[in-house]
Amino acid sequence: MDPTYAGPYGHAHGGGAPHAQSGMYQAPSQGLLPSYPYDAATTLQSELLDEGHLPPAVTAMGFDQGEELLWCGTEDGWLSAMYAPTLGRHVSVEAHAHAITQVVPIASGALSLSASSITFHTSGGVRTLTCAQCDGERSALKAMAYQHPSGRMAGKLFVGRATPVVEQYDLTRGVLVKSVDVNGGSETLDWGTQRALLVVGGANGELSFRDTRNSMRQELVATAHGSGSVKCVTAKGDLVVTCGTTMRAGQIVLDQFIKVFDVRYNARLVNQIQFTSGPVSVEFNHGYESPTLSIVGTTGAVQTLDVMNPAIAPFNYQIDTHGAAIMGQSISSTGEIIAFNDDSGWVHIYSSNEEPYVNNESFPTVPVDEAALSQQKFELPDDLLDCGLTAEEVNPAKAEFKSNSSLHGAKVIDTKKKGLPDIYTRMECNKSSMTAERRYEEFDFAAYNKTRLPGLTNDLANCYVNPVLQMLNFVPELRSHVVGHTCEREFCLTCEMSFLSHMLRICPPGLATQPLNFLRTLRQVREAAALGLIEGRDELEARAEHSPIRRVQAFLRFILEQLNKEELSERREANEGNASTDRTACENIFGTISRETLKCTQCAVTTSKEMRNFQVDLHYPSVLSGQRPAFVDLLSKSLAVTQEMRAWCDGHKAYTRMKQDKLPSSLPTVLSVNLGMADLKDLHWWGIDTHAHPTMDAFSSKVEERWLPHYIQLTLDADKKTLVAKHALETSQFQDSPNSVVYELTGLVVFSRNIDEEIKKGFDLRQTKTTDISGHLVSFIKVKPPYVDIPGDFTASPKRPGNTPGVSPLATTGAQKKYDDNKSAKPVPSLTSSTVASTPTLSRVAAPSNPSEWLLFNDFVVSQVSKDEVTQLYGQLKIPCLCMFTKVEKPEPKPLPASPITFDLYKRITLDLAPPNTDLFQPFACVGEDTPGPGVLLGIDAEFVSLAPPIMAMRDDGTEYESVPARLGLARVSVVRGHGDKKLTPIIDDYIRAVEPVHDYLTRFSGLVPGDLDPAVSPHFITQLKHAYLKLRYLIDAGCIFVGHGLKQDFKMINIVVPPEQVIDTVELFHFKRQRKLSLKFLATYLLGEDIQGETHDSIEDARTAVKLYEKYLDLQARGEFESELLEIYRFGKKHGFKTEAKDDEPPKRNEGLMSAESWADLQQDMSALGISDDGGVSLHDFAQPQHPNITPNSLPFVPQMTPAQVSQMLGFANVPQNVPPAFSAPMPPGAPRVPPMNMPPMPPLPQGMRAPPPFPPPNPRNPPQW
Repeated sequence: MDPTYAGPYGHAHGGGAPHAQSGMYQAPSQGLLPSYPYDAATTLQSELLDEGHLPPAVTAMGFDQGEELLWCGTEDGWLSAMYAPTLGRHVSVEAHAHAITQVVPIASGALSLSASSITFHTSGGVRTLTCAQCDGERSALKAMAYQHPSGRMAGKLFVGRATPVVEQYDLTRGVLVKSVDVNGGSETLDWGTQRALLVVGGANGELSFRDTRNSMRQELVATAHGSGSVKCVTAKGDLVVTCGTTMRAGQIVLDQFIKVFDVRYNARLVNQIQFTSGPVSVEFNHGYESPTLSIVGTTGAVQTLDVMNPAIAPFNYQIDTHGAAIMGQSISSTGEIIAFNDDSGWVHIYSSNEEPYVNNESFPTVPVDEAALSQQKFELPDDLLDCGLTAEEVNPAKAEFKSNSSLHGAKVIDTKKKGLPDIYTRMECNKSSMTAERRYEEFDFAAYNKTRLPGLTNDLANCYVNPVLQMLNFVPELRSHVVGHTCEREFCLTCEMSFLSHMLRICPPGLATQPLNFLRTLRQVREAAALGLIEGRDELEARAEHSPIRRVQAFLRFILEQLNKEELSERREANEGNASTDRTACENIFGTISRETLKCTQCAVTTSKEMRNFQVDLHYPSVLSGQRPAFVDLLSKSLAVTQEMRAWCDGHKAYTRMKQDKLPSSLPTVLSVNLGMADLKDLHWWGIDTHAHPTMDAFSSKVEERWLPHYIQLTLDADKKTLVAKHALETSQFQDSPNSVVYELTGLVVFSRNIDEEIKKGFDLRQTKTTDISGHLVSFIKVKPPYVDIPGDFTASPKRPGNTPGVSPLATTGAQKKYDDNKSAKPVPSLTSSTVASTPTLSRVAAPSNPSEWLLFNDFVVSQVSKDEVTQLYGQLKIPCLCMFTKVEKPEPKPLPASPITFDLYKRITLDLAPPNTDLFQPFACVGEDTPGPGVLLGIDAEFVSLAPPIMAMRDDGTEYESVPARLGLARVSVVRGHGDKKLTPIIDDYIRAVEPVHDYLTRFSGLVPGDLDPAVSPHFITQLKHAYLKLRYLIDAGCIFVGHGLKQDFKMINIVVPPEQVIDTVELFHFKRQRKLSLKFLATYLLGEDIQGETHDSIEDARTAVKLYEKYLDLQARGEFESELLEIYRFGKKHGFKTEAKDDEPPKRNEGLMSAESWADLQQDMSALGISDDGGVSLHDFAQPQHPNITPNSLPFVPQMTPAQVSQMLGFANVPQNVPPAFSAPMPPGAPRVPPMNMPPMPPLPQGMRAPPPFPPPNPRNPPQW
């Protein structure tokens, strides 16, 4: 992308923009300097220049932390927010009377500093805070640093002055908290070291490191620029880098040496970097994990280098400043955009790719508050009075601009992957959605998968197995085998494969499943840990295979061996210890039977034995020279081996040289091939230049040759002991011959390499060992019937229409009838194959023309790709790992067997293992009408415990965040009856035996305490997770309907898929779209008058409450009062702040009783869609705003010193304590149009026996709420 230059009055001019040459870090050519002009909406700029009025210098900049904006401060005190990277003006305000010397953006706006004051402006342009004013030139403000928890207003502001003092301010109130003396005046401040130290750069050239957690006590001190001053400081981890001035020949000049300090060693100087152009700004690029530093000089010279890795050559670039002097720089949080400001009033901005972003996660830009800005006064400069311009024309707040050209070309710091299409990019469902605004269960998987076949989530440890699990699931012979399997062993990977295959088959389109229970069982298999297949922070990590390519290859070999082992074990148990001679399912599908002969070269003694392998290892030549063989040539030599080796000879009882001859005696149905790649030099045989430098096109460009064939033919002659392999583009090109087998490529696992991550981690891109590469695994799979009806047609089925969200037609008809008639379902003794749910399909007349049968499974991102894309390589970026060839001519796979979870199995694990104490729970008698069946209503709730703490990481600013969330495990499942004589009686109350140490019982939310999951001491019914899963699975297959609150999370942690028509979620029933979801406690208090979840949660209580709420919902629907009641619930909750659902130790969120204009408009749209009439009973405008007739959206200013009592009095709230600390309150954002009051009919009287919801009691004066 080309650099863009923008002036302070909203005009942008194009400058010399060199085009990027081929290569990663090659310097741009200076011969191509195209111009990209930008025209303003008016001719103001040219008129100002004609009159000799030059724009003021841009003296400070900073990229926004929450929006796609760049904040700029000018010499005349104006603060502007511009869209990045186009530099389109968003808002400009007159922030200070003096020059702005520093801008610090935070998530909701920006702090700006001048010599006289500090102000905070929202991204809408409204000033909400002014603090730290000075009383003279000697106490002028010089620098500030903002220490924030997650970039919010609740942080600490540190201010340095020209006098020897550093101050701390509270931004929530704008008041001084503390002040400490320092050795001299401050020039710059920075916060963000690994030890959370505040770095103070002094006017005397000294660095002072102060502990912000201990009254800003000085911990370390170092001399950076002894005879001058420190002008710029940047910190990352344990490193602190400075630039400044020095004394030379009696004059103060820029110090050519940049100083690097390490705070781990008493702030020792570890490096000095010479920059001959005179550095004016140094800043770490936080888009890199390695300490990558950007340096800029006054002349526009830019250098980017790795501070701790001198082996990486620095990148140099020259900005065309047109004679202006660069004053500073700013780098976005992603590292994709870098901007430079100069003294002529222009901003030079560069990006690393065509579509750069300021932040990885950005909020929508807040609209400009035109009403507030219109009240700001703007006076026309005296020297422009003769221009004939009015103040409205010159006002920067009114200026607009547009561009008439695209931005493309020059790339200063090029870190974008070259070659790999976007379909190979790894998407994170935990990082992009685990926010307060959008939780995991609301992640829109349908946006990444337009097919009917679901993917697998990637937010779990060991999810590298996803491509292999998907590939095995699409082997119909193996799926038929595992789906019909079940056993009593607690840890059985065949059972878990069966459960996972079932979930993948019935999962609705647009969703994704996760192999949670499979991975849990995998951790319990000792062989998996011994082979290094387990990731984690415990002792298993030390044995883990750190090459992702070798690990996935080892996992495929292991899982096939384990499935075979478990089948043999099951046979021995069935035959009372006698081994069966029949081949197992894995041997029939994947087994290659070979005859190995060893002949001693000395005594000619010959031994022979039969071998079975599930995977063929492709052997590459040991010397990278000569003509490259074809794939089939290497495959045939890997299958039929003739070589000399050292082995034991029984003839003369010694190790000696032996001649080995190995030849297959039978070929498998599915040929699984390990493609090697322990060293990237193996890519040489695939036609890739493995010696290519990372800056060369051959490193990442498309490879014309496709070495891996789609069709191969293997001809085995046992008499002649020969194996001949051929390849072709189509099967018709092969000649029929006896003993020949034609295979087609049906699966390929590749490693998608991430060059960006390797650069950030400081890896050497030229090394060839696969232990030090970054990326992830994806799989290509050829999907054919019976997985689809028509080859190449993967279109997702339309969603079935429903009535109310969370309620299916089955729930409102069958369940309603049972609720009214108090009847039970007929017994269902067993489930046949016809009752097993299948993947939703569409009846189609014909498939699309020339459809591709290939799908790319990139975790939960599923894309249809062409046949050529499967075998297309991109230099060293796409590394093949595993492939599968399947026989073209093979018997039709058997139909899926009946569900192995039968009625007899359910009775055995329910009644035979039930506790003798019936007070705990009373299962179905499984006799007569007391049997689970279609339409049986059940309430359900589950509790969880934490098995492993979250993995914390440190941001560059010193704050911690969860890089990997805590690993949770199912601990308790409770199911109650939803109707009948025994309504609300528990039928299941299973406590899950802990097979791993519990890190945290989460007692406040789960109600569990240590010992509850220990069979030796627990007073509860303890069972294994597998038995609990089998019970629920049978109830689901039998057609039972489950009622609960927040069932998405419960079913996710149980790791089970429930058809949507069998789910009634009360959190969805009582919910307006795009509004906050109501807690079970709040709904129970308001609608039922019950106080639940007092000290802890109880799953039986919660399940019962969910059933009662559903009954209340049916009652409101029958009376036609549901919509009005739901609106009243939200109005009541908004007015009282939903206090009943706040945690006892958690203060309510500020302004949570108010509603934004966007939320108000969404609610109005929802209410209109529901057809609610306008009767004046409840006003949507009153619902959205505080109840005060004299308050308008723009009449409630930001008042830092306003107390909650004053706020409550202004808004009309009652029962608010008076003795609480000050806080601030902000108004509803403008833009919500007022609607006429709605005329609703009066509420009918309550039925007999039903109480009105009790009012919330006033707060206890002895225990006032937290503000």
